Amino acid sequence: MIVTLRLQRFLNSVNTTPIKMKKLLIITSVMAISLFSCTKQEDPENFNIAKALSVKVGVTPTKAIISGTVFPNGSSIGVQVRKAGQINYQSGTMTNIMYTYNSAGTTWSTLTPIYLTNTPGEVYAYYPYVSVSDNLSAFNTIPVTVESAATTGSETDYMYATPLTGLNSVSNIAGKQNASLVMNHALTQISFYIYKNNYSGTGTITQFKIEDAVATNFVMTSSTPITMNIENGDLTGGLKGIITRTLAAPVTISSIIPNADIQILKTQVNATSILVPTSLMATGDVKFTFTIDGETYTATNTTAISWLKGKQYIYTARLDGTGLVILSAVITDWDTQPGDLIDIKS
Repeated sequence: MIVTLRLQRFLNSVNTTPIKMKKLLIITSVMAISLFSCTKQEDPENFNIAKALSVKVGVTPTKAIISGTVFPNGSSIGVQVRKAGQINYQSGTMTNIMYTYNSAGTTWSTLTPIYLTNTPGEVYAYYPYVSVSDNLSAFNTIPVTVESAATTGSETDYMYATPLTGLNSVSNIAGKQNASLVMNHALTQISFYIYKNNYSGTGTITQFKIEDAVATNFVMTSSTPITMNIENGDLTGGLKGIITRTLAAPVTISSIIPNADIQILKTQVNATSILVPTSLMATGDVKFTFTIDGETYTATNTTAISWLKGKQYIYTARLDGTGLVILSAVITDWDTQPGDLIDIKS
């Protein structure tokens, strides 16, 4: 009887052990799955992990006029990131960050990166980079230089980026830390294609001038300071003056007539400069003066026109035995606009 009772207790203990093990295995498996699932989910704190802003820049076309969609190697732009309604992104962060272009890797890099959190940041940018105060203070304009006398090709092509705001703002969210900037020209480009017809001279252009022909204030220089708003490219200030441009290399004109195809006409241009944009000018408000073979020829605009920022106005002119005639004006690349046919007289 005693033996039978002990045997029964042993059998009972054996039968219950597997059940306890099964429960233990099930619980352990559930815990393992739960832990694995946690590692696959987003950690809320990851949303605040700072990520460096990456910049990519394109031109909707240094010191020279930029006519294409790629900057010259070594070009630098200024970038500003702000919280909406604030002067900077976070307290103490820079308001003016220099990014430099490396044409070999087609990349833009900086020695002072800004790190983004999950807070949206608005992006503003301009070209060329200038140091502003301590680069930590609030600013939205930069100085602009438009010299009264200069050599062609030495002028600065000031640009501003289309702002990245609202849904286009940057943050540390995947894909949002990349700022793709589109740069826009803030100045207006005035170009000339001069050709000869029944003209006995060589036809070498060495200099040209642009000025107000009457008591107006359209042609401006930075004799009085000019500033550019980095948010919209608007220019403020300046003083009425005469724009004198000496060609970096004298150009000898040909007898090839202006091409009707605007893209080809752009390649025929033999003199150009960039100026402060204007409001509407009446016929005869602006005078052009050209030095050709040592002689001076003048002409005025023959139609009412506004020289707008980001647009290139190509004036075509014919030099013949009786003088220089402005034939037309067209607009290109930068968004070239048609200009006048101008009559140049000695």
